[in-house]
Amino acid sequence: MNKLSFCILLLCSVCISSVATAGENSGVYIYGAVGQSQHSNLTNENQDSYMGFLGYKLNSKWSIEGGYADLGKTSYSGTITVGGVTGTANASTKLSASSLTAVRTWIVPNDIGNNTFSILAKFGIAQVKFSGDGSTTVPTSYSISGSHTKRGVTFGLGAKYDFDQNWSLRLDADSYDSGQDFYGRIPVYSAGLSYLF
Repeated sequence: MNKLSFCILLLCSVCISSVATAGENSGVYIYGAVGQSQHSNLTNENQDSYMGFLGYKLNSKWSIEGGYADLGKTSYSGTITVGGVTGTANASTKLSASSLTAVRTWIVPNDIGNNTFSILAKFGIAQVKFSGDGSTTVPTSYSISGSHTKRGVTFGLGAKYDFDQNWSLRLDADSYDSGQDFYGRIPVYSAGLSYLF
């Protein structure tokens, strides 16, 4: 059994076991966040990341979350030398991910009794799309472009603060498999707001 099949079976088992215990703590929620992704690339810079998710809270412990994340864009421009001839080279890449995860929540009790702070752990599957194009003037002028899609395991940790019964602030750290040796796994750090309907 490969990792992707195991992950799908795990998500299904969580859904089946949790639906039976769903009650007044359940409901649909939306979550939007902004953050930074870290690419191991030519520029070696953090990239802006944006994400949006639709989730279903099964109970106080489990949720299922699906959505889309823009993992950022990179660009490179410089000079290269091939066979003693110097020219220019330009390249740009874009990464994005669609995911489905199971989210486990642990409520941190406090002395006041509000129980407004929680710790999160996420595990699921993601489809990461890589696309890029580039051009060079040596040894002759030409351009290239292409794309690649990778399905793999995604996971993460987070923290949540509930302002009230509907609004929450979340901080998340996620990891996606790019499927590219050049990038490897891509960590993403984000902050956002969720609203429970």
